[in-house]
Amino acid sequence: RSLEALVPSWGPDPTPVEIDFSENASSVSVNGAHRAYPDVRVEREVAFRFRKGFTVRDRVEGAESEPHIARWHFEYGVEVQRDGTGFIAKFARGALRVSTSEGGRARLYRDNRWLRRNPARPGEAAPWVLDVKFGGEGKDELETRFEIV
Repeated sequence: RSLEALVPSWGPDPTPVEIDFSENASSVSVNGAHRAYPDVRVEREVAFRFRKGFTVRDRVEGAESEPHIARWHFEYGVEVQRDGTGFIAKFARGALRVSTSEGGRARLYRDNRWLRRNPARPGEAAPWVLDVKFGGEGKDELETRFEIV
């Protein structure tokens, strides 16, 4: 089902995103940016390294008063737990070590409130969500690494 069917009050259509793509023998990078918020430019660069994992760099320019949040929604069946200064996400065929650059403040939780119920899997706990709050300085950057373990 569509998001609109699950959450009728979903909101406006998505904002157009500028996209750039590059590759070499060991990695692929995708860069996207938008200006969906007044006086703010949001950019995300994802670098996939074959057999190693991927790195995500979030950059935000503008809106000096508010910190920003990078939010990661994990799929059903993925178990996430704190591991030292980062997290381990375990799934059927392996695991990812999730860590962030300094300055990121992480919060791991299961959140049923966004749908008020679990329409995809009634009675099952909602998937894990990892929020990483960063910045609020006007030109902020966060790096999140997902390494295959």
